[in-house]
Amino acid sequence: TAGPRQVLHSQFVNRGDDISVNLWNLTVTFKAGINVNMATATAHVKYNEAGLYTDTTYATPFTEPAPAAADHYTLDDPVWYPGNGSNVSYSTISATAFTDNAAYIATASPSGFAVTLPEGVTVISGITDDKATYLTDIVFTVNEVPGYLNVVTYTVGDGEPVTLTADAEAKYTIPGSTILGSITVDVEHVVHGTVTFIPNDDFKSLPAGHKVLVLTVNDKLSAGAYEYDGNAMFYSDEYSTAGNQVYLYVVPNEVTSEGALAKLQINKAAVPCIELAYNGDVNLDNKRNSTDAVLTYALYGGLWTDDVFTKVSMRMRLEADVNGDKVVDTADAQKILNNIWGQ
Repeated sequence: TAGPRQVLHSQFVNRGDDISVNLWNLTVTFKAGINVNMATATAHVKYNEAGLYTDTTYATPFTEPAPAAADHYTLDDPVWYPGNGSNVSYSTISATAFTDNAAYIATASPSGFAVTLPEGVTVISGITDDKATYLTDIVFTVNEVPGYLNVVTYTVGDGEPVTLTADAEAKYTIPGSTILGSITVDVEHVVHGTVTFIPNDDFKSLPAGHKVLVLTVNDKLSAGAYEYDGNAMFYSDEYSTAGNQVYLYVVPNEVTSEGALAKLQINKAAVPCIELAYNGDVNLDNKRNSTDAVLTYALYGGLWTDDVFTKVSMRMRLEADVNGDKVVDTADAQKILNNIWGQ
């Protein structure tokens, strides 16, 4: 038998009165997902009625939490994930009539950054709509140019260029972990060869402060010319061997191998490089006589060291190495005389 008053959910009613039950005490919880910073927040809702409130008095509207993405991540838009399906906006949540407790998770994705690519680059993966994404590798190839090596670098934001090396399949990869800003890829075509120098202390016949640049490549050009700083080089058969073809040019002593490679190019439209004859016609007058021997000996002796190819041209100075031993000395002058005398 019921007593004079019955208790239901802490509400007191008189016997015989109607009981009205409102299931209002539902909650909507907002949490931080992976790579999102935010304190968990709980809103209160009335059963099957839109509206989010700060507490069960349902008087003060609840304010949307302000999640923050971790470094190198960007909040998704919309940001709230309901546990299945697609993310929704806060306005959608606040307009929902809930009949059960609910939870939403703030989500973020790796940030995307603009990518600038030069001509000749083919993207394999990692770039969508001209953007790269943090933690997603960029993989690409670069067109080959005959006679050249591709020097490929990338820059993140205003950082320093980073040089990339192609893998066995000629693919280049920018690690996704380095994509922390806009990406700029640069491709420099450098002549495929090695650069060495012969100092004038050895070669002897050059102007003061100069040395011989020796470019060694696999094959002799069948057309066009190797140029240094826009000027045709000289081909040396005497210095060349199978698989090591040599082109020469005289440069100032301060020129480095790296600097030289940057100034070397193949001009396909140019006439072929002059081939040094080493036949004793040092002064290039189409005669071989004692004048050539005298000029050779004078160059060896240091005459005209202050003349930078005005009276004695670069080719003359290179042709003075008649015996092809990379030294201009008395042996070269003697060889010229021997040729004249038929010895």
